[in-house]
Amino acid sequence: MQDKKNEYISWETTREQEEREAREKEELARLVGAVEGLARTKDGLHFLAWIIGITGFLQDVPATTEGLMAYQQGRRSVGRPLFDLIKKARCVEAVCQEDING
Repeated sequence: MQDKKNEYISWETTREQEEREAREKEELARLVGAVEGLARTKDGLHFLAWIIGITGFLQDVPATTEGLMAYQQGRRSVGRPLFDLIKKARCVEAVCQEDING
């Protein structure tokens, strides 16, 4: 009897995990679509480049103090997921070109 209960708990956990993964996949597709939409316009590209620029994600700036290093890491932690979305949307080159040309 105990084994059946454990099997149910295991199945329920797996089902919940699959549902969560499906929701995460849908959310990722939606976010990638939003980035693709932004990348189709000059203003959208400018906006994406601006955000990446202010996060300092693509810059290598040495930190002189621990506080500055923590601040820069916090900024970069915002830039990383956005840059990952830009990569998934296959518009890195366009965003980086916009950043260079302004």
